[in-house]
Amino acid sequence: MRHCRSAITKDIQLAFFKVFLGVLKIKINAGIKIAEWKKYLQISDAYKSLWKVEDTSLIMVNMIIIKAIPKERREYCLTLPIIAFALTVCCIILNSHDKDIRCTEKAIKKHCIIFLISICFYIYA
Repeated sequence: MRHCRSAITKDIQLAFFKVFLGVLKIKINAGIKIAEWKKYLQISDAYKSLWKVEDTSLIMVNMIIIKAIPKERREYCLTLPIIAFALTVCCIILNSHDKDIRCTEKAIKKHCIIFLISICFYIYA
């Protein structure tokens, strides 16, 4: 399961950089440069655009998921857990309050639970 989650995380990261063309790529082992990278205007703009909603769906996150998921699985890819997972990966990458862009298991679990509960609360409230 861990390998599968790692592969999906990598696919979401690659799709993120395809959707946000203005965002410069950075390596996970860039160290101090990551904090500087997260201060760029393109990063904060990308982070803000993650939350744009149209017809009760997150447009940019859906685009990222569709690019990350193979064509034969796209029919069922926009489920609440996958949306929460994609949001988690994107927020770990973009959040300027976090000095790292590594998607560790601990960080993913923490954020994913929060997003899943938030999405369910929004939908069913």
